[in-house]
Amino acid sequence: MSELVREALRTYERQTWWDEMRAYGRAKAARVGVNTPEDVVRVIHEHRQEQRLRHRKRPRK
Repeated sequence: MSELVREALRTYERQTWWDEMRAYGRAKAARVGVNTPEDVVRVIHEHRQEQRLRHRKRPRK
């Protein structure tokens, strides 16, 4: 098999993988109500706030 064909197959596989990841991400985002860039920012802030609160509640050793 020529190097040109091997490279074409690698490119195809890589592109297919990214297409699948984007579809997965879109479906997951739609399920949790993240539809816009502003939603992403909101979810990040909410997550960070939860992490801060969780960290403060942990007893110290």
